[in-house]
Amino acid sequence: MATKKKTKKKKLNLNTIKGLFCICVAIGCMFLTGRTIVRYFVEKQEYNAQVAEKESYEEDIKDLQEDVKNSEDEDYIIQSARNRYGFTESGEEVVKLPKSEE
Repeated sequence: MATKKKTKKKKLNLNTIKGLFCICVAIGCMFLTGRTIVRYFVEKQEYNAQVAEKESYEEDIKDLQEDVKNSEDEDYIIQSARNRYGFTESGEEVVKLPKSEE
């Protein structure tokens, strides 16, 4: 009589399937958490840049408001025209000296 050898087929049992499922869920959670952390830091950088830009605009607004306030003062206008554009009153002469190199 010939004996038949039984070949064992490996079946995935329920515990193996549960383990693989848990590993997949853990990897998915780590991926999502990592994306969230990266997005947080990117948005924080953007927020800080916008805050700095806002502060710059606020300084510009203050300077412009001061210019508007000073534009009502005739002495300021005359002094500004002399300094910026070299305007003179009648009879005055402007002498420009060369810049000294140090």
